[in-house]
Amino acid sequence: MRYLAVLLRSLGATLAADMSYREDFLVALFTTALETLGRVVALFAMVHAGVGLGGWRLEEALLVVGAAVFLLGLHVGLVVPNLTAFSRRVLLGSLDFVLLRPTDAQFLLMFERVSLWGLPDLLAGAGLVLWAAAVLGLGGGRVLAFFLLLLLAGWLFYLLAFLVSLLAIWVVYVHNLINFLANFLRAGQYPAAAYGPGLRLFFTLVVPVYWMTTVPAEVVLGRVGWGAVLGLFAWVLAAFGLGRWLFRLALRHYASASS
Repeated sequence: MRYLAVLLRSLGATLAADMSYREDFLVALFTTALETLGRVVALFAMVHAGVGLGGWRLEEALLVVGAAVFLLGLHVGLVVPNLTAFSRRVLLGSLDFVLLRPTDAQFLLMFERVSLWGLPDLLAGAGLVLWAAAVLGLGGGRVLAFFLLLLLAGWLFYLLAFLVSLLAIWVVYVHNLINFLANFLRAGQYPAAAYGPGLRLFFTLVVPVYWMTTVPAEVVLGRVGWGAVLGLFAWVLAAFGLGRWLFRLALRHYASASS
């Protein structure tokens, strides 16, 4: 309950600050709508031009596009504001103020801020998923399962971004690296089967975009068994364990540098 109270307090403070820029938020909604329309048009063009999607129909591929857009919203709304603030604290030497609080420091660094600017992409991604699900005739249970898997994929993406942000202890500013990681999500907005064997292997074993965007769609469409969910869980557990270990290691380096 204490962690939930901290999260809600931070959420209220950051949303109150973002609401001061209502006009900018409306512009962001309009921009996101255009970008989403562009993604759908590009997918239509690929299908009608005969570009193979690895046996995926247009409506099925829209599930993957929606997943990628949803995760990009998470990137803008949660990942960027928190992890950029983390690297800024390292740069300014104010990370100690977080470490001295009676709450888990990693939790505070990862969930201190929430930005409204990620909401347009979250809504656009969810809208694409619901539209594609309606066309495909997916039941409510499968749609719910898709969003639950998508939240798990979002947690994996955040953990990977946090691993990258820990480099701030040594190289100070990592904002560009965090944004570079988001570019892989844009590459993963199409089914993994649409890429060549080399890229499929890369997106499966090196940067797990396949597990974050394609696997949720494959599971609810019945293309793979529910055992694939175990693979996604394995990635999450590995990223979480590695993140906890590297965070403790980074703090030892930060303390020695401070002294």
